[in-house]
Amino acid sequence: MLDTDLAKPGGRLPKLIFFRSVREAMPEFMTTHLLEHSRCLSQFFEVIELLPDCDYDEVCDRHQPDLVLFESGVDSAERSIRNTSAHPHVPKIGFLNADSIDAARATFISDMAEWGVETYFTHSLAMGEHTPEIADRLFVWPNFVDPEIFHDYGLEKVVPILLTGNQTGFYPWRNAVARVVSAHFPTMICPHFGWHAGSESRRMLIGEQYARLLNASIFAPACGSVAKDLLRKHLEIPASGACLVTERSAALEDMGFRDMENCVFATPEDVVEKLDILLADQQQLNRIVRAGHDLVHSHHTMAQRSQIRQWFDLNSRLKPGEKIVQDGPIGPLRIVSGRARPSNNHAVSGALDCELVAKGWRAIEAGSSAAAKSFFLRCLNHAVIPEALVGLAYCHLLNGDAEAAKERIDGWLDVTFRQYGCKEPDPVAWATGIRIALCRGKLREAMAMASRFPALKHRELDRICSLLGVHVDRAGDTRVPRASIAPPPDQGEREWQTQLLLMLRACGQRSIATAIETGRAPPPKFGKERLYEFRPSKRRVAPWRRVVSLLPDNAKTRLRRLKKAILENDWTSQVEKLISCEPASRALILEPSSLSRGQRAFKRSLRKNPWLPDLVEIRSAIAAGNSSPALRPGDIVYVTARAARVFDLSIVVETASVVLVDGANLPGGQKLTEVLSGNADFSLILHDGRDKIGYAIFRRRSPQLAWANGALG
Repeated sequence: MLDTDLAKPGGRLPKLIFFRSVREAMPEFMTTHLLEHSRCLSQFFEVIELLPDCDYDEVCDRHQPDLVLFESGVDSAERSIRNTSAHPHVPKIGFLNADSIDAARATFISDMAEWGVETYFTHSLAMGEHTPEIADRLFVWPNFVDPEIFHDYGLEKVVPILLTGNQTGFYPWRNAVARVVSAHFPTMICPHFGWHAGSESRRMLIGEQYARLLNASIFAPACGSVAKDLLRKHLEIPASGACLVTERSAALEDMGFRDMENCVFATPEDVVEKLDILLADQQQLNRIVRAGHDLVHSHHTMAQRSQIRQWFDLNSRLKPGEKIVQDGPIGPLRIVSGRARPSNNHAVSGALDCELVAKGWRAIEAGSSAAAKSFFLRCLNHAVIPEALVGLAYCHLLNGDAEAAKERIDGWLDVTFRQYGCKEPDPVAWATGIRIALCRGKLREAMAMASRFPALKHRELDRICSLLGVHVDRAGDTRVPRASIAPPPDQGEREWQTQLLLMLRACGQRSIATAIETGRAPPPKFGKERLYEFRPSKRRVAPWRRVVSLLPDNAKTRLRRLKKAILENDWTSQVEKLISCEPASRALILEPSSLSRGQRAFKRSLRKNPWLPDLVEIRSAIAAGNSSPALRPGDIVYVTARAARVFDLSIVVETASVVLVDGANLPGGQKLTEVLSGNADFSLILHDGRDKIGYAIFRRRSPQLAWANGALG
């Protein structure tokens, strides 16, 4: 805190107008987080929370605010604030309330540009690493806990390991550690019921119930998702008197977490050893738990989240040529002279998605679009990440598939315009859309798109527009550069044009490529009546789907039920749930069959898997018992009933990380199931012997691939 007396002269707190509009059908735990933001701000300001549907001039006249905070992000609802250029003496800041990978970052940037806001705050420590084009004006207002709820209740420790939270591919470390610890320790798993209100979301423990469960637990693993960010769980766990087990990251270290001092930094390889050491040394475990509790209650409650108030106080003292900087997420903000020009210090944790995107662009630069496509797809299997969408669109264009590229970018633009109601798109998304239109031979569409947003300025957009003779840079250009959340690597003019020409020729647009290369005049412009209206591209629909679409609704329902009965059962559901998130570099099917429902589910889940394991199908042409498939440590192996008869499967027991037995009730499959059940290296994940075939899934208790290799490949 900068001031011991937070009140202004006259004995009142500064007045803050907080514009916030959130979507409907939010579960209770999320509305609680929103209320905590307002409660935290109320310690430092007189907060007036308003819907962003008003005349800004009239609101400021009526309330006379000292500061205005505009929220925009992933849960924003309709927003319409008029006349925001009024009252320029009132400082304005924006609150970016979204994950660091979310497409809603572009929504926020568009909203802030519309409202004339140039200074931003976010709760995400990873936001600066993921959105570098706004990092120099982005401050962190980190997550925090309410100490009245998250504290030591003195409960008996009855839960050895507590696993809470969603277990989608968005949380690879959490999923990998959960597999290991649940195979070695008694573990309580609390399912997550999503981010929408409904009957299931009411089952989630929140508030004091959740804090008491944490307090009754010895260890609670948590991670910062693919982004390696600081999440609320990282603070709630130690604040409640449980031992935090987590992935090491710069974000957590910046917040004061230290391995084996106030938390446990672990990998799937060493987590069992570390927890065993602490369980055998109760004094050391108690010291870590107490230190973690003290760290959070000393530095990470809402009482220590004064960053917005600090900025307000410093801003009132700024002199010409000075700026405010933040050296770290929990250090005080300070004023520096213009000559020093330091920037805000953001955590760089080497986020998994950033690594994959960087590898993808390096592969494109090296001329390997196939390798690049694999990296971008792996990234998108973790989550829908705009940076990977742009990279994948570039791969499609280099491979001559402009329609696939259009589908990727149109999906993002659809979210921008329809879901979030933005008036302007991300400039790189729009520039990529123009590039795609050229590669589809749609010159008039490309020209219309280039003319659509004349105030939008970004190096990628300016280049493609200048190529078409639109928005040519000139002296006196007053447009303010717009940040993008997905900028491709910067290139020189020659490299940039060479890449575009490669795309045009790969997509069959040789005449356009020749015209650009020879510097011929672009197609003529046309008036506003032809301005392009965004419409999502239509998916290519198979003929049989068109026929089905013409059927009455009751017939469609019967067909869906029939399809589900033919293609799906409990086994296929279990296969997809497991394999879609299983870390691996390779998967094998022994004795494949195109008629097997389980094998089709296995292949589908591999395509969704963030690690995109290579699929190898092995067929036997020799007598039973005389052949042995070539496996390597860490393989996922799908064993059919026939394979269990014709292969020597001892190599499977020695090397595989996961074994799926399709035919556990049949002679060969039963024998393999018996061997794996008696092997101390394997845990039985599923056994279903209700029908004559029978199914079983086994996972090796300790991972064979190093986490770095399994995660990043």
